[in-house]
Amino acid sequence: MSRARQLESHRSARRQGEGGAGVFRHHLLLSAEPAPDPRLDDADARLGDAIRAALGGSRWRLLAGDLAESFLLSAAGAAAGLLLAYAMIQWFLTMRPDMSRVEAIHMDGMVVAIILGLIGACALFAGAASPLSIRGSPVLSSIRESSRSHSAGTARVKLRQWLLSLEVGLTVVLLIGAGLLLKSYARLRSVDLGCASDNVLTLHLSLPEAKYSQAVQRLNFFDALLQRARSLPGVQGAGLVRVVPGEGYGGDSGFAIAEHPPLPQGKMEYAIVRWADPGYFAALGIPLLQGQTFDDSRVPEKMHETIISQSFVRQYFPGEDPNGKHLVTIGHQSFTIIGVVGDTRFHVASPVQPIMYFPFVPLYGGMVPNYATLAVRSSRDVTGLALPIQRVVQQLDPELAVSDILTMNQVIGKSTLEQRFEATLLIVFAFLSLALATVGLFGVLSYIVAQRTQEIGIRVALGAQKSDVLRLVVGQGMIPALIGMGFGIVAALEVARLLPSLLYGVKPTDPLTLIAVSLILIAAALLACYIPARRATKADPMEALRYE
Repeated sequence: MSRARQLESHRSARRQGEGGAGVFRHHLLLSAEPAPDPRLDDADARLGDAIRAALGGSRWRLLAGDLAESFLLSAAGAAAGLLLAYAMIQWFLTMRPDMSRVEAIHMDGMVVAIILGLIGACALFAGAASPLSIRGSPVLSSIRESSRSHSAGTARVKLRQWLLSLEVGLTVVLLIGAGLLLKSYARLRSVDLGCASDNVLTLHLSLPEAKYSQAVQRLNFFDALLQRARSLPGVQGAGLVRVVPGEGYGGDSGFAIAEHPPLPQGKMEYAIVRWADPGYFAALGIPLLQGQTFDDSRVPEKMHETIISQSFVRQYFPGEDPNGKHLVTIGHQSFTIIGVVGDTRFHVASPVQPIMYFPFVPLYGGMVPNYATLAVRSSRDVTGLALPIQRVVQQLDPELAVSDILTMNQVIGKSTLEQRFEATLLIVFAFLSLALATVGLFGVLSYIVAQRTQEIGIRVALGAQKSDVLRLVVGQGMIPALIGMGFGIVAALEVARLLPSLLYGVKPTDPLTLIAVSLILIAAALLACYIPARRATKADPMEALRYE
């Protein structure tokens, strides 16, 4: 495998965790969703203002009253929004404490001031719209407009329905995106890394260069650490490695196979490199498929042995026995293949790739690394080993800091943190959008029912059954919802073409996700329609005939 292909595969895996910008683009759709404003749409409010003006009320007094109402409602909404924003920021910090410059995420005063200014401008516009609209408008004209508004077929109602369809469509896009990311995250969590994940504890150690400047000092420390860790109660195995599966790429190296025809000048094969000690494979439960693993003897010839993964055999030794063959690395050092082990993944979203394992100590040329990950396998709950192992480290070096004490399950969870965060964030916004769409549908349908109360009463007087009224009202509510759902699915399929880099094992056109979202939306729409429809069935025909 070429170096370019290796790096491209690495970048492909990392793109699974770099889709935050795409998710936030979906969230921006929420800001465009229409929320019905009864102050701007209700002709009855203008009728009341017109009558008060005809009775001598000045336009400024009318304006003051409406502005006070508008600003009061806006202030309540702004306060609730700021509290929600603060809570969301705290939740965000809890979900992603690993983000760089996380301390810079806070409620910025300038941003809050701009938002409050926009809210104030909207409140001013909404409050002034009704009083200013009656300037020079006769009372009779306003009454006629109010009367005409009681027809459900007016342009105002149709506009509300189209806006509602748009809101439903945007909700569908968000719900489908959330469903795809959630399913992708579930697939990632079920990926087999190729090693044991239960009852395995890992911790990172970094020996200070100034204190451990000699290779023998580092070698003695790691030997003592392994000996004491393996002697702890319940420990079944312990080993050292630079990077455990799921923690990242960890680097690669070029090589040539001595027994194969020489490659063209300047060309080399590439594989991922891992430095591991003899106990690593047993501690992580990585199966030995052929040959043997490293042993504890440190004679010179043993330091030039290597173990390869199963995918390495498939790619570079198809139909051959690799044992006894030699790999020549970039430094022109020859390593004898002594065994084959099972495949592991450097990231849950990465494909299986060839791996070469070299003895952890001594490293190339007798060097001993100052950084290592200790993996400990236990027969009991491994979380109880964290404190004893920390004590072991402190006994060996009281000044040495231990970082990232994690179980392998936590390592896997950490490697999928980005995907979990994106899925959770989009789910929150999607269901918030669904709630807004449901409330919007309820409001529009309630408005229609209120305006058509007399008509419904007359229908009942002429023999219409409650089931007929229910079908009439529910149909009026479901039509814009279904139209919006149709447009939303089409839009979601277009947007889904931008999502492949965020998905793992899930097609952007996943039929189960589309069906689930459709059922959720239909259920929410029926729920929103039910209460207004029930209210419509209770319309009094005698009262309707009296008004007629």
